[in-house]
Amino acid sequence: MIAAVLLWALAQTATPHLNCEFGPIERRYGDGDWLVFACDDRSSVIVVSKRADIIGTFVYVLHLRGGHYVVDGEGNGRKASGDAAYDALVALGDDGVRRLLSAVLAGLAGRGEKR
Repeated sequence: MIAAVLLWALAQTATPHLNCEFGPIERRYGDGDWLVFACDDRSSVIVVSKRADIIGTFVYVLHLRGGHYVVDGEGNGRKASGDAAYDALVALGDDGVRRLLSAVLAGLAGRGEKR
């Protein structure tokens, strides 16, 4: 399931050749729990709803466009949950997304995984 969602998310960006299997770490955005993956370009992040049975299936891609992070996404769950998560992700800003990316990569290093 997660692999299919990640493939869909990558197809929505301008760089569908990315591998975004680094992670995940867990974060809470809005009223849901999310799995956060880093991509092999070392700048893009994928955020996937952890519990589709609670808020629905959502996926967001945080990637650079014009030197700044943008959030693209889609879902089929509760609109309020998706909107709350989207707003929280946008509120991270460029520095927050970079910190999130660093947290995913640091989590890999802590588990002895290759980055």
